[in-house]
Amino acid sequence: PKPRQQRVDARGAVSFKYDGTKTRLDRLNQHASAKIRFPKHREGPLETVLINTAGGLTGGDQLNWDLTLGQGAQVVSTTQACEKSYKSNMGPAKVVTSIRLEQDSALNWLPQETILYNGSCLHRHFDVQMESGSSLLAIESIVLGREAMGETPENIELRDFWRVKRGRSLVFADNIHLTNQSKSRAQLGNNRVVTSMVFIPSENDQDHLNRLASRLRQTCTIQSSGFSAFSGKLTGRILTPDSYQLRKVLGPIVEVLSGASLPQVWRI
Repeated sequence: PKPRQQRVDARGAVSFKYDGTKTRLDRLNQHASAKIRFPKHREGPLETVLINTAGGLTGGDQLNWDLTLGQGAQVVSTTQACEKSYKSNMGPAKVVTSIRLEQDSALNWLPQETILYNGSCLHRHFDVQMESGSSLLAIESIVLGREAMGETPENIELRDFWRVKRGRSLVFADNIHLTNQSKSRAQLGNNRVVTSMVFIPSENDQDHLNRLASRLRQTCTIQSSGFSAFSGKLTGRILTPDSYQLRKVLGPIVEVLSGASLPQVWRI
């Protein structure tokens, strides 16, 4: 029998509180390769950087992130670098993100891209529990293969499950299943990057959401993109040939939706 290989089994958990003047760290727990850092920031939401010191994920790895925002807390969460999903020979790598937003809290979830290497298998779950008055902006991007290395994506599998609840009601759900066969003209065409986003504001103002969707359509110069406002939320999907083209439009999109710029680590 083959010797059992060491696998990543990591968890990072953090909670925040609002003390009446600013958002502060409340509790922090870090296990194995999951690390969380808080760079110095200007006025505005507290910036949180998630780090996987294992350098990537492969089959059998498990990575969990837990974030809790107390009443009134405002946080921007990102990652130190692009996450990498390497070739898998022991089943899928799994990433589970659990987020709780208490009353009047606000989270911008803006991780850098996840790169799927040839032969990778990644299953992700993104679960958010929102309470009244809270708001969420979540943007995730997937890169298929390394174009600079001349890779043609092969034997790639991604299963991505998003679930967002406000109180007991499911307000957003999205399932993505990508394989190397998905890169066809009828689906992704010549694009290598798939970006998904959802914006759920604290108040259900449909007219305001319609105006935001219209601004995004004017702001986003990518032809393969679409934005829809309905039932108190705004959703979007963007397809780009590479990360460079994506990053050119993400900054203006985030600014339109939250009035803020991309996290500082995106520009390092």
